[in-house]
Amino acid sequence: MAASGGNTLRAVLKELGWSRTRLVAELRRQAASSGESLPGTESVIAMVSRWVNNHQQPSDFYRDLLARTLGRPRAELFSDEAARLELAAEAEPASAGIDARPQRLAADSGYWSIANVSGIPGAPELLIPPARHGRHGKPRKDGKPSESKSDHLRMMMLASLGSEQGKACYAQRSRTIEPVFGQVKTVQDGGRFMRRGLEACQAEWKLLCGTHNLLKLWRTTTATSS
Repeated sequence: MAASGGNTLRAVLKELGWSRTRLVAELRRQAASSGESLPGTESVIAMVSRWVNNHQQPSDFYRDLLARTLGRPRAELFSDEAARLELAAEAEPASAGIDARPQRLAADSGYWSIANVSGIPGAPELLIPPARHGRHGKPRKDGKPSESKSDHLRMMMLASLGSEQGKACYAQRSRTIEPVFGQVKTVQDGGRFMRRGLEACQAEWKLLCGTHNLLKLWRTTTATSS
């Protein structure tokens, strides 16, 4: 999975050599050029600190503003958007040259988000284990847990995964997807990046995946010819 939004934002700031104060100034400058206004400097610095430390995700307005200010696409800065785009691409078979639409998509818990399980138009049945991290609803004054916006989505997903059909479908990951990760990490020694910087790591990952696919094509071709 991609790094979380906060960690990615920290990496981009380090790459640019910007401090948080510099980011706030650039955000204010970018907002002013679009005729938009921001809260006081202390409030914006506090928000940036929460974003960088991954204590809070920016709103849609600030995601757009950060993308314009840093010159990076939103999907690169925020992993939940990258995951949503990946799922949407997988749900659209035409992009892969496949005529029939998939009936189900299985993904690991890193892809769990309200946007993914409810915001992809025309998506097939999704099988994504709900993430176990984070709070689910703010505590009430009487100490009892309050209902989270995602509680009903979690219950529906757990019911789907707990059904006989759901268990059988999700078990396919252990024979289709997971072996690829194991081969890349162990056989190709891809468990750790050798280069620094987001773009360098992305290029290295593409090289590992490309090598993996080429080896599969070569083995299939040689097996067929022999």
